[in-house]
Amino acid sequence: QNEAVKLISSKSSELDYFRELSTRLEEILLGQTSQIESMGNNLLQRRTTDPPDHLREVILRELQRLIDLAHRLRDAIHDTLLAIFTAENRVERAETKLKIDAQTQLLSPIGLEGAFEQWKQAGAAGHKPACLALIGLDQFKNLNELLGTRHADALLTAAAKVCAETIRKDRGFDRIARLQGDTLAIFYGDVSIRSSVSAVER
Repeated sequence: QNEAVKLISSKSSELDYFRELSTRLEEILLGQTSQIESMGNNLLQRRTTDPPDHLREVILRELQRLIDLAHRLRDAIHDTLLAIFTAENRVERAETKLKIDAQTQLLSPIGLEGAFEQWKQAGAAGHKPACLALIGLDQFKNLNELLGTRHADALLTAAAKVCAETIRKDRGFDRIARLQGDTLAIFYGDVSIRSSVSAVER
């Protein structure tokens, strides 16, 4: 993180429009650096004479915190890339791997933005309604802490699969994406609000 912050800072004068984005990314990286140092100190304070169950609990807790930080950094990087691609009108030319969320195989935020651009270019935006539904998993953070990242990720992947199976594939312009964390988004490109609500409730 420190090396990344140094690199961003050294290029800040060249970033112009993207300077605000770089500042936000710097803040996230610096914040995570201090948290990672705190985790390391917590682990160093443990003694080999501590009860094994207690040691295991501490290690698992700190690893969970580290995984959470990695997820937050991933989301921040995706947000930054999306802002850059959108500003430079090159969302559709982004690499395929950036358009797909690796865990759920749904569209990523960049992929969803690209789909939205396709919908607009098809001429539908001028005379058809559009709706965006946001879906979150209740108590997902608590489940993450209780069951661990592996089981929580499996639950999220299963939920994403179920949601993906509900959208139309033979007609219309329905697209589903993972925005960040446990938040999914379904874009209905030619559906009224009433029909969208019915679709989401199903």
